[in-house]
Amino acid sequence: MVLPLKIAPMLAISAPPFDSPAYHFELKWDGIRCLAFLTTTTRLQSRSGRVISFQYPELDNLHQQIKANEVVLDGEIIALDDGKPSFFRLQSRMHTTSAAGIREARRVSPVLYVAFDLLYLKGESVMNQPLATRQELLHTVVDPGPHFMISTPIPQSGTALFQRVASLGLEGVVGKDKHSPY
Repeated sequence: MVLPLKIAPMLAISAPPFDSPAYHFELKWDGIRCLAFLTTTTRLQSRSGRVISFQYPELDNLHQQIKANEVVLDGEIIALDDGKPSFFRLQSRMHTTSAAGIREARRVSPVLYVAFDLLYLKGESVMNQPLATRQELLHTVVDPGPHFMISTPIPQSGTALFQRVASLGLEGVVGKDKHSPY
């Protein structure tokens, strides 16, 4: 099977913090939403569908950290500042398109890819599978590294996670129904 050229990412809606055994909760990463199409190369697609791979050369080899062929991941490109996601640091990367500018931005504000969902595996869509199944598969497929990590979901305790995230000055929390298809 051939991977699609574009996929529209699932989007979050705002809600107050809550707890539920039917949900997983994750850090809202404060980055750029990005689908990673991983074959014999790495192709990064923005939320709008634009190919942005050339802007993030340190992510060129994500496909080499995958234990299967023909994979599509959903995630975020983030930059860190003192160990925390920083949209401010990432902004210098978002609109830089010249080779010299990209080299300098890479030096000053390196990025990493945080995967939080698996959409295609071995060229087959897994988007109709429940989120919990896709996240289990994600952990079997990705070999994390310095520029590649997997977001860790927290079961049922959205309110406590939100309070902790807020106390650290981070952006927020995303709640995901663990039985939901993509």
